[in-house]
Amino acid sequence: DACSRWNFATPLVAEDGSFFAQVSTVFERIARGKRTDYVEVFDPITFKPIADIELPEPNRFLVGTYPWMNAITPDNKNILYYQFSPAPAVGVVNLEDKAFDRMIDVPDCYHIFPASPTVFYMNCRDGSLARVDFTNGEAEVTNTEVFRGEDEHLVNHPAYAIRSGRLVWPTYTGKIYQ
Repeated sequence: DACSRWNFATPLVAEDGSFFAQVSTVFERIARGKRTDYVEVFDPITFKPIADIELPEPNRFLVGTYPWMNAITPDNKNILYYQFSPAPAVGVVNLEDKAFDRMIDVPDCYHIFPASPTVFYMNCRDGSLARVDFTNGEAEVTNTEVFRGEDEHLVNHPAYAIRSGRLVWPTYTGKIYQ
């Protein structure tokens, strides 16, 4: 029943409004017991599930509580989700096939900002952005120039618009990075 489940979901909405989805984790006994990680995709009119995709390796730490730790690619074909443990990685779920696709090893960076169907950026601790291109099955990671000092702490909830590709990120001291 619903009382025996724990759900860590942040809703994702398709750019064209054709569906919404969430990456979730549930446990049999609230915070312990058998764990299931999955992606649910819903019809925006009826709110009925149109896909329920189970994710492999249920002993990892997924992040679903912050914006941009999960994202939909601009073509609405893939969901990307961040994994902290056992090592930093981004999972790819193919929505057309309704199946888990793969894990992409990434540097110790966080947040996922999709820039194209096969490219996303991540914020790195050194003050740069990692550009991850997963076009050909193998991920190619390059870094931008450093745009902020390591001692300039960014607010955890940046504003990002996929359509325009614009990222606005404030610091706790009032600076705004774009």
